[in-house]
Amino acid sequence: MNLILTNARLVTMEPGALGYLPSKPCTVVIRGGYVEAILSDTNSLDSLHRDITEDMPTLDCKGKIVTPGLIDPHTHLIFSGSRAEEFENRLNGMSYQAIAQSGGGINSTVRATREATIEELVELALPRSIVLSAVAARLSKLSLDTG
Repeated sequence: MNLILTNARLVTMEPGALGYLPSKPCTVVIRGGYVEAILSDTNSLDSLHRDITEDMPTLDCKGKIVTPGLIDPHTHLIFSGSRAEEFENRLNGMSYQAIAQSGGGINSTVRATREATIEELVELALPRSIVLSAVAARLSKLSLDTG
């Protein structure tokens, strides 16, 4: 893939505070699927790289953020139970230990999954698979686990 991104704000994941903050708008030259150059402005593109970018398509990012490929390394598709209430409790300051002692935590969904029938698990997984197929189109990697 060859592409020029103009007016892109980059989040590079470089170590240090600035690596995680969006950059000022810049130009990114992608050649053969790899980032070849990051330029502070389009004038640099005209003067330094016009010979190699002559026929490359250009996309104006209009100040939007560009990040490295997103990776979801661990996704559960097949499971039963819900930990939404636990999430709410964590947001309200409840410790994981207290949640687990009250019957929540990972063991609650493990128990619910073990108690569910194959048919129930398939019924629960189908809508999730539709959502994941839409999300996967925007990810670099996706790993599905059983839960």
